[in-house]
Amino acid sequence: MVETVPEEIGQLITIIYTDDFERAEVFYRETMQLAPIIEQRTEKGSVSIFQVNKGAYLGVSDFAHRPRGTDGIMLTFLRDVDAEYARLSALGVAFEGPPAWLIGDTVYAAFFRDPDGYHLEIQQFRDPRWTAALA
Repeated sequence: MVETVPEEIGQLITIIYTDDFERAEVFYRETMQLAPIIEQRTEKGSVSIFQVNKGAYLGVSDFAHRPRGTDGIMLTFLRDVDAEYARLSALGVAFEGPPAWLIGDTVYAAFFRDPDGYHLEIQQFRDPRWTAALA
């Protein structure tokens, strides 16, 4: 089932939280190579918004009154898995294992964590239904 997303909600920002704003910001800007869009700093905390792709953004925040814990979140980046695995490994990123095929050979992925413990995945999604839905 494919439905058109209303224009007013055609963008998505996912916010994750950290106790070390500078470290997290450097990781997503330099290691993950996300484009910084805006940084907002106040006496109550800071947030940096990075563009993942057109319409999708990742925010990193250190506001004091925030949820704690990382277990319920996994961020998936659709990228060339083998190239990213080699690049990130060379930068010292520790993966849970090498890239592997999952879900009936429709997903090729590798898993790791960011400096705050958030689950991250690099993935190539090769299910023909995905391509058809986006066409």
